[in-house]
This record gives sequence, C-alpha cells and structure tokens, in this order.
Amino acid sequence: MVARNLLHKDKLEGFKSWLTAKGREHRPGRGSWQVLQVKHGSGWQALFERAEMPEHLSVPGPLIPLVQAYIREGREAAVVGAAKSMAALLQPATQDNPPWE
Repeated sequence: MVARNLLHKDKLEGFKSWLTAKGREHRPGRGSWQVLQVKHGSGWQALFERAEMPEHLSVPGPLIPLVQAYIREGREAAVVGAAKSMAALLQPATQDNPPWE
C-alpha cells in the first residue's frame, strides 16, 4: 500500500528535521524520482515524487505511521501555539495609569 497524498512536498524539510530529532536515519534519495530514503527495520524505504501530482509525495506503506506521527505532532504543536496566543490576547492589559489621566 502506498499513500499518494499524505505528505506535501513543502513539508519535506520539516519531516527531515523531525526524523533527525527523533534519531531516525535518513539519506537523500537515489535516481530522479526518489526524494528521501528512511531507515526502516534492516532496510531503506523511499519517498517518491509524483509526475501526475507533483505537490505531494508518495509514501510507502511501512513509512505511513511515521509520516502520520509527524503530521499529528505538528498539528498538536499548532493547537498549543494557538491556545497560547489566544490566552495572551485575553489577558487584561495592565497599566499603571488609566488612559484618561
């Protein structure tokens, strides 16, 4: 099974950084269609560019849970960041002097 629209091409650099932070080995792809190889078990799995939909990468079945974890962590971080921003906006402004003085 291959997921053909799971990982957007714009997210590739972030995915590589995430893999490095998680201690997962990865290396550049080989040939003109592979964009990245990721160590999985005792071998390597490749992410591929797609001719018919160049904005998404094809993710092989064994790497789908890994990519899903990357996406999930990114969404959770975005939600936490948005919540912190909202909390900061809702804080009452503290002023030493009222604006009418």
